[in-house]
Amino acid sequence: MADSVPPPRGWFSRPGLTRTPTLVLLVVALAAAITLVAQNTEVVEFRVLLWTLTMSRIVLLSMATGLGFLAGFVVATLVLRQRAVKPS
Repeated sequence: MADSVPPPRGWFSRPGLTRTPTLVLLVVALAAAITLVAQNTEVVEFRVLLWTLTMSRIVLLSMATGLGFLAGFVVATLVLRQRAVKPS
């Protein structure tokens, strides 16, 4: 008797039209990313206290976004840990 393997799950494994919204969203996100990179290639000067950094604007935007996500993740993790420890 052959083992029955369950079908794969997720957006890209469903038959029919359910793939369309995901593909449209991916294409729009890719177009937005390409536009963002193309418009922000200018070199900018960034000053922090005594240091002066010179870098492409898209690199600066990427670093700021990454640091923002990291800070939000750390704060959310700490808040959720505190809520889990406290008896309600």
